[in-house]
Amino acid sequence: MQNSRFTVATHILSILGMYDRFHPGVPVKSHQIAGSVNTNPVIIRRILATLRNAGLVQILGGASGGSLINRKAEAITLREVHKAIDDNEVFAMHTNTPSKTCPVGATIKPILGDLFNKVDQAIDAVLEEKTIGDLVEEIEESYSELKAGKSMEAPMNN
Repeated sequence: MQNSRFTVATHILSILGMYDRFHPGVPVKSHQIAGSVNTNPVIIRRILATLRNAGLVQILGGASGGSLINRKAEAITLREVHKAIDDNEVFAMHTNTPSKTCPVGATIKPILGDLFNKVDQAIDAVLEEKTIGDLVEEIEESYSELKAGKSMEAPMNN
């Protein structure tokens, strides 16, 4: 089963970053965010709580409450978001200890461990290069093109 928490967190922060750009200081309600993500507001609130614990958002209670991005969108890297939401490695070792008498079982963990570390480092490096502010700018450009009637490249359906 794939975990989409990072994608949803990035979506949430992009909304908050865009809102902050056009309506600074105005909190966004979880049901508004949920409408964009097309999910239940409870899911949004759970992820917002995790983002708050990481210092990326503020959550204001009460009837006029909602969520605000805690820093400028340009100052939040996707690596920070990934670490806040899902600090697990991309790949995990199997939970059972492999057989020490089998050539594969005796050597697979350190071999894959080195590979998995390189994968994690590569992902961190790529995510460090992109900020929520970058995404907000790309979203604004793409949406402007969409509204202008320009065709947008459709995502691949696999």
